[in-house]
Amino acid sequence: MKKLVLVAGAAALALGTAGIAGAAAAPCAVNYAHPASAKQIKASLVQAFVSCNNPGGHIPNATTETGTVPTCYPAETFHEANGSPALGWTWGAKGKGDITFKAGKNKVGGPLNTDPTASDLYISIKMAGIEDNTGPATGANGQVATVARATLIDRAQHALGPMTVIDFPTTFGITATGGKVSKKTSATVILNALSQPALPACTTIEVVKVLVLDPNNNAFANLGAFLP
Repeated sequence: MKKLVLVAGAAALALGTAGIAGAAAAPCAVNYAHPASAKQIKASLVQAFVSCNNPGGHIPNATTETGTVPTCYPAETFHEANGSPALGWTWGAKGKGDITFKAGKNKVGGPLNTDPTASDLYISIKMAGIEDNTGPATGANGQVATVARATLIDRAQHALGPMTVIDFPTTFGITATGGKVSKKTSATVILNALSQPALPACTTIEVVKVLVLDPNNNAFANLGAFLP
């Protein structure tokens, strides 16, 4: 069980990609519903706000303009809700960010990765215009935290079809320098750090949650769109 959880935890970083397939694609057709391809997801990052009228969120104290839907006023970021501690991240006037997940063939070698059909998911996050109480954020470490649901075919039991692990968390670190963040990693790199091999072919990952956390562990950014 511990080994399976470790594999699943790192697999959570393979977000947004389904039907990762290699040369040994036959098991994918065995009792396993999946699209023909779903190779990439790229999403913008927006400010994360404390929710309203939800578990863990604020208690409603207002309504929408029609007076029919409970709302919370004023809207608060997690940084503000926790007292605006030092080194907490905020968006500057030109702040922006995005995160990309792209499926591909595993290129990481070594004794853990002997499966020639293994797959990898390349992860890239970029942000700019990130500030804290000192100015452009520099030297501060944040995290990308995810919750995902993976369906994969265990190499030792491929004839039995997919084995599913649901809703598990994982994180990887990011560092701000001069208000900018640029980090590239991959599912295999993270798996290898846990002494686990690369993901097998025919792995499906469903996105449940992706959050960028600031140095105080407060939610800073979420996937979304800003309507100017």
